[in-house]
Amino acid sequence: MGKVWFVGADLRYQSTNFALKAEVISGKAPGTSDESVWALDLSPSGYVELDWQAHARLGALARVDWRDAFVNRGTERAYVTDQLRFTGGLRWQFNAHIVLKAEYLHNREL
Repeated sequence: MGKVWFVGADLRYQSTNFALKAEVISGKAPGTSDESVWALDLSPSGYVELDWQAHARLGALARVDWRDAFVNRGTERAYVTDQLRFTGGLRWQFNAHIVLKAEYLHNREL
């Protein structure tokens, strides 16, 4: 079996009512000849997310993430994804323990 490796970086900035989060990752795993471990080829993939607390109880988020991966398990099956996803949402915080959140997600195959 060959070497498994992943490399990535992430960023997080947070102020009192605004947060920016981002991550990028890439990697490979060769799998095994007996197919007990899947082979993976993950091209650079990641996300960027903005969170904004507009009011003490009302917040909003916007996120874009992308994935470009190929997973192979010999002749049994393969999983290929090359997609871009957009997410937008609002949240209402009733108290420290109860939050109502609504999100819209749009998937786009590339």
